[in-house]
Amino acid sequence: MAKTEDSMETARGREVELTVGDKKVKVVPFTLGDYIALRRYVRSEKIGSFLDSAGTLSSEERTKVLLELSSQPIGEFELQMESQTPEGMTFMLWHSLKRANGELDIEELRAAIDEETLENMIAVTQGVNTEEPTNENPPEAETA
Repeated sequence: MAKTEDSMETARGREVELTVGDKKVKVVPFTLGDYIALRRYVRSEKIGSFLDSAGTLSSEERTKVLLELSSQPIGEFELQMESQTPEGMTFMLWHSLKRANGELDIEELRAAIDEETLENMIAVTQGVNTEEPTNENPPEAETA
């Protein structure tokens, strides 16, 4: 897909169809559910990283650290930073694409997406947050 400012501006915040590898997929804006899934992903990555390096710890020590990692809140700054990494962007995109297209393998997605396609897809998915707030008051509800 060729990237032009006009086409990206038109697509922001709307469902669009793009080609990924040899498949056409619907790309939709991120939802709150996608951000909640990112929070779970960050937590599971932390736990996985700990488990990969915890070989010499006793079972008791591992349990203590796992309980601590499981109960630590994942802050907004940490989520924002993770969402800007290639892994975080791909996870968010994959989660959003699953919602719009059904089952989709994240490894296939990683293998099929080039940098330009990833940028285009992220621009579309994040478009839901790009509108400027207005100072207009919403119309008053009609009363019967």
